[in-house]
Amino acid sequence: MDKKILAALFITALVTLAGCGEEISTTPPFTLNSAVTSDPSLFDVGESETGLSTSALDDGFSILVSATEEARCYSWYRRFTSTGAITIAQISVEALTAEVVVTRSNVRGLLNVRMTSASTTSPEAFKQDFKRYIILNKIEGVWRIKKVTQGVSRSLQSSTTPYNSVGSDITIDSVSIYDVTGGVTFDVTGGPTAEGPWIDYDNIPHITHGNTMQITVVAEQIGNASGPVPYVFIWPDLDGTGGFSRHQLPWNNDALFSYTYTFTIPADETRGRKKMTIGVFAARTLTSEEATLGAYDLTSWHIPYEVK
Repeated sequence: MDKKILAALFITALVTLAGCGEEISTTPPFTLNSAVTSDPSLFDVGESETGLSTSALDDGFSILVSATEEARCYSWYRRFTSTGAITIAQISVEALTAEVVVTRSNVRGLLNVRMTSASTTSPEAFKQDFKRYIILNKIEGVWRIKKVTQGVSRSLQSSTTPYNSVGSDITIDSVSIYDVTGGVTFDVTGGPTAEGPWIDYDNIPHITHGNTMQITVVAEQIGNASGPVPYVFIWPDLDGTGGFSRHQLPWNNDALFSYTYTFTIPADETRGRKKMTIGVFAARTLTSEEATLGAYDLTSWHIPYEVK
């Protein structure tokens, strides 16, 4: 997403929330909003993938059916056409503590899939939303983010032609970020609610330049225990690996639908906060027996981490 456009959306959200008049009781005070919007990555739905070259689509983005099957020549990318509307709503606000939920609704885009190496790109429109819970503390009169849950995006049912989007039936049970070199593991288990699971904002998982990171995801498609396994991808948000390039996590044939991918943080990677996005597509979304695109069915987690 273009940074100027993203910044404009944040300003628009703030102005809208600040000028709610009598509705202000249903949203946090402006100072709370400012604290939440101080880190745009906390409600970022992801990046459009249209900047990829043709060779990258052909060579780097083929779909691996499973760890034991041959990789197919199919490729895909998404382009967000509307990043939706941001809402910051309070759950509780006390003198020194507050909890809010950030949502981004009506996110729309196009999923483009090339079913064979010789075919043209076939676009299908989709719709999804985003949610994250945040706890803030007031320190010396200033609201500061204390804890966050992982952000979650889910596909939504849409009957508007030519939309081919369905309500997600994908469940991500857990994500493990393991610094293989440093021997440190960070786990997020269970979907986010107003009770957590909480990630300490000042102590997010971190990894050092040159260290190897291993991402393990346990995910399932409801009612699909014996069917085709979902497709799992990560976007590590690393400049040294081509910005927002994604990587596929192959299924390890485990009954729990566990997927793992290992990579090394480049030596020239920029330091600072990053956002690890883990996206799980239903098998029907990217391929089908008829070689046509299936309904868009996605759940993704967005986890903050830091490169030091």
